Amino acid sequence: MGRIKYYNSRLKTYYETVYVVSIKNLKLRYRNSMLGFLWTLINPLFMLAIFVFVFKQVINNVDNYPLYVLSGLIFWNFFSSSSNQILNKIIESGGILKSVNIPPIIFPLSALISNLINFLLTLIPFLLLMFYFGFRPSLVTLLIIPALILFVLFTFSVSLILSCFNVYFRDIEMFWTTITPALFYATPVVYEAPKNMNWFMVLNPFAHFIELIRDILYRSQFEKYDELISMDIPNRFLTTLLITVFSTTLSLFIYSKLRRGFISNF
Repeated sequence: MGRIKYYNSRLKTYYETVYVVSIKNLKLRYRNSMLGFLWTLINPLFMLAIFVFVFKQVINNVDNYPLYVLSGLIFWNFFSSSSNQILNKIIESGGILKSVNIPPIIFPLSALISNLINFLLTLIPFLLLMFYFGFRPSLVTLLIIPALILFVLFTFSVSLILSCFNVYFRDIEMFWTTITPALFYATPVVYEAPKNMNWFMVLNPFAHFIELIRDILYRSQFEKYDELISMDIPNRFLTTLLITVFSTTLSLFIYSKLRRGFISNF
C-alpha cells in the first residue's frame, strides 16, 4: 500500500511539473512580442499566399488548390515547429536535471504539449479559412481526431530521438535545421505526388500522415464517401498506426539507453 502511495505521489509530481513547464513555454514564446499569438497565424498564412500565387501557376491539376495546401500545411508546421523546439529541450534543462531528480523526458513532453495547445488554438481560424475555400464538414471529418493523435505521437517520437542524440552530438541540431526544408519538399504538402514517385512516398513516413490528413480534410470533399471509407482511409490508418507504434517504441528504447549519460554530457 505504501509503495502505491509513493508512486501515485511521484506521478502527481511529474504531472504538475509537465503542466507548469508547458504553461511556462507558452508564456515565454510570446513574451515581449507585440503580435504574440498572431505570429502563429501569420507564418502559415504567408506561406499559403506564396504557394497559392506562385505554385498555382505551375500546379494546375489539383482541384481547389488553396484547400489542398491548407489541409497539409498547418499540420506540417506543427511537426516542424515542435521538432525544432523539442530538439534542444533536454540540453536547455541541463541545470535543472543536475540539481533535481526528475525524468528528463518531462521537458520534451512539456514542449510538445505547449505546441499542441498552440496548434489547437490556431486550428480554429484555419478551419474557418478552409470553410471559406469550400471545406464542408461531414462524418469523415471526425476521423481527424484519431489521425491527429497518431500524428502527435509520431511527432513526439521523432523529436525525442533527435533530442536524445543531440545531447551527445551537437551537430544533430545543425543537421535537422538543414534537412527539415528538404523533408518539406520531399513530402507532398504543396503538390500532388507524381505516380512515378510512389515508391519514394511509400518510404517517406511523413507522406503517409499528410496523405491520411488530406483524405479526411480534402479528398472527402470531392470523392465518394463509400470509396474513401472502404479503401483509402482504413489502409492509411493502418500504415500510420504501424509507423507510430514503431517510432514510439524506438524512441522510448533510445531514451532509456541514452538518458544515463545525459548529466555527464551537459
